Amino acid sequence: MPRPPSRPPTRSRRRDRPSAPVVDVSAWHRIGVIGAVGIGLVGLLASASTHELDSGSWAYYGAAVALTVAVWLLVHRLRAPWALLCWPLMALLGLVGVSFSAPVAATLCMGSAVLGFLFAGLTQARGVSLVLLPPTLATFVRVNHSVPAQQLGVRLGIALVVWIAAGELPAWLNAKLSSARADLERLAATDPLTGLANRRYWDAQVGRMLGQRTSFAVLLVDLDHFKLFNDAHGHLAGDEMLIAFARVIDENAPEAAVRARWGGEEFALAVQDVAEAPQIAERIRRAVPLGQTCSIGLVAQRPGETLPGLMLRADEALYQAKSAGRDRVVAA
Repeated sequence: MPRPPSRPPTRSRRRDRPSAPVVDVSAWHRIGVIGAVGIGLVGLLASASTHELDSGSWAYYGAAVALTVAVWLLVHRLRAPWALLCWPLMALLGLVGVSFSAPVAATLCMGSAVLGFLFAGLTQARGVSLVLLPPTLATFVRVNHSVPAQQLGVRLGIALVVWIAAGELPAWLNAKLSSARADLERLAATDPLTGLANRRYWDAQVGRMLGQRTSFAVLLVDLDHFKLFNDAHGHLAGDEMLIAFARVIDENAPEAAVRARWGGEEFALAVQDVAEAPQIAERIRRAVPLGQTCSIGLVAQRPGETLPGLMLRADEALYQAKSAGRDRVVAA
């Protein structure tokens, strides 16, 4: 069973390889096949407008429909984003076919190639749309084979700029939005002072652990006489104390433990090894910095227990520790 994340996601300092945006691949397969069929219909209308529609053209369009259905049946269940690239490639293949049966119509439809780059830019990571350049260039040259070389070069240069912009600009914007979304999620889950998880993240992760029906223990930790420390040393020193104590909790907690600032001078820790929880609590109690002390309430999760019920028992154990003289661990 997968472990819940022990900390809120952090932003990596290294430059990661661009990843594909999170997309509904099934929905984009439907969009892709509709787009491919739509481009085919445009080609059919263009062939009719240029008086190139004959029995051979009808046979070609019938074969194109059959091929599109076959490709759909092969790929529509694939969930990898790269599988979506088959639809821009299908459109290019269709343009090549039209160039043989209706060359003038194919020239009119060549502009639709930009839709393939836009499709790739919306569904793939940065740079992936560029894999469409070689087949699109080959299609462009085939469709415009009768154009003089000098004019072909100018048209091709303009087309390249448009294709790259259509493919890479959406991918770049998607990457920026994904990064901003990740930053917002990290900020929403992190206590800004200590860097530990906040109560919102704690509730979500511990609630998930309860749903998995795995045994774990909760430590609710409170710094003793923190208000007196604040009054004696000032709020800045109090903040430094909270930061230092959060570091103590982080360093003494197992890697898989969920740690959070519960509120004020209270911290919470969820430990999956129930048997080890008392030793962890004692290590934290003995490591409080600046000569201060802490009280800890420790409880083991019970089958079928809710999050409010679990935290209420932890709070009651903490209250017992404070009532018994503080600077101690009480398990309940």
